[in-house]
Amino acid sequence: MLRAAFPDLRLELHEVIADGDRTAVRYTLHGTHEGELMGLPASGQRVASDGMVFARFENGKVVERWGVQDMLTLLQQIGAFPAPAAATG
Repeated sequence: MLRAAFPDLRLELHEVIADGDRTAVRYTLHGTHEGELMGLPASGQRVASDGMVFARFENGKVVERWGVQDMLTLLQQIGAFPAPAAATG
């Protein structure tokens, strides 16, 4: 889904930690919204969205995976949701 919407998708890895059969990765996804995403037409906007993924391996293969992606920020960047108003003080 993401590769179709962001054909120039790339991940900037910030941390990769491995311990035994588990690995954790913290990253930022970068790309240009050039294809449909969840019914939203291409906006041409460049995006950056943070995420983390954790995986457990057996015999060299991923057998479990858990992840989070900041989709709200990504959707705000392509205009699907308004960005929060700046605080005034």
